[in-house]
Amino acid sequence: MGLFLANYDPTLVPDVTRFLSELVPNHPDYVHNQSETDPNTDAHLKSILVGSSVTIPIIGSKLALGQWQAIFLVEFEGPRARQLTVQMVGD
Repeated sequence: MGLFLANYDPTLVPDVTRFLSELVPNHPDYVHNQSETDPNTDAHLKSILVGSSVTIPIIGSKLALGQWQAIFLVEFEGPRARQLTVQMVGD
């Protein structure tokens, strides 16, 4: 799983998926793929690249995102049930 911010455009979703699949193909000769019943090395590597957290300021009780920005949660080996943690830090 990965979490990132980007400008929201539905046509971008398949491009992001394709880009990550081309950047990190799931080679059968990865050691993890050979040792597991679920050969998902590519999912682990994609989550390292994309990251699993974002920091967003809150201004006036609202998320301070750019005009077109959205929060993307991407699943690299699903569908799966996931749990998110939201932490608010203030002064």
